[in-house]
Amino acid sequence: RREEKLRDIEEAKRLREEEQKRRLEEKAARDAEEAIRRQKEEEEAAILAQELAKRKAEREERKRQKILQKLQQQAAERAALESIVLSDHWTQEQQNRFEEALLKYTTQIEKYERWIKISGEVIDKSPNQCILRYKYLKDYVAFKKKSSIEETNN
Repeated sequence: RREEKLRDIEEAKRLREEEQKRRLEEKAARDAEEAIRRQKEEEEAAILAQELAKRKAEREERKRQKILQKLQQQAAERAALESIVLSDHWTQEQQNRFEEALLKYTTQIEKYERWIKISGEVIDKSPNQCILRYKYLKDYVAFKKKSSIEETNN
């Protein structure tokens, strides 16, 4: 009986050790699977980060190209306007009348009506010629002002 009891105790001990060993192996397998899963997630996150950085760079480049294109278009429009305005000869008398008319007919008047009245004050100039002259002079003054500020800062 005693031997039987010792065998039972030994058997129970062996079963406990086997159970503990099985649990440790299962835990090691779960830990290994978890490590593999984390590694895959990290790899995917790195790939996503690279993809996001690439897309951001592409977006920045498109934005830069769009701004550059817009600046080139504005420069071309300015050059065309300047060419038109400079080919249209204005006398000093016309310029003086133009400036007086601008002060006389303010922006409170409807746009086209204003330009008709201004051109009526300037001899031999159409409303479109007056508008183009105004835009040219406005851009010219802004450019000169910007240039003088940059010179002051340097």
